[in-house]
Amino acid sequence: MNEPKILNRINVLLALVVLNIGATAYLIYAERTSPVASSQAPISVGEQVPKSDAMAVAERIVKRYNANDLDGLYAEFSDVARMQFSKEKLRESMGKLHSVVGIVDDYAYSHTAAVGSQDGKQFKTIFYKVRLSGGSIPTGEMKITVVNEGGSLAVYGFFLNAMEQ
Repeated sequence: MNEPKILNRINVLLALVVLNIGATAYLIYAERTSPVASSQAPISVGEQVPKSDAMAVAERIVKRYNANDLDGLYAEFSDVARMQFSKEKLRESMGKLHSVVGIVDDYAYSHTAAVGSQDGKQFKTIFYKVRLSGGSIPTGEMKITVVNEGGSLAVYGFFLNAMEQ
């Protein structure tokens, strides 16, 4: 592997870390104030995010990500998540991510994993397989961390990673 590819992948990883800072910071804070189950574990069928809901969340996030609609993407995050990072941090991360990963052409729901609970809220990460274009790797994985708040899914984290098959 040559040096520019390594640097691009390092930049992608750094961008992804910033995108997940909202969910991570919230979960770390929650762990300090009350016990939180932090390991990802498969969950029963009854606790799964319904596929239709998972696809609706992905559609909103992917649409805004692909259009480089950073204001809209920032607004997709829950109020608590937005307190953990600024629009400017998101803007910096998305610029790097778009240049290396490209855009999401297609996505398919894979599964849901429980990542913890706080104040009666069950945090879940929804996993998707994605097809990418405009970057150096054509496939990858997308993760969206959510909580059911008032009957709808509030977004706490967004992670997009290009992966060679």
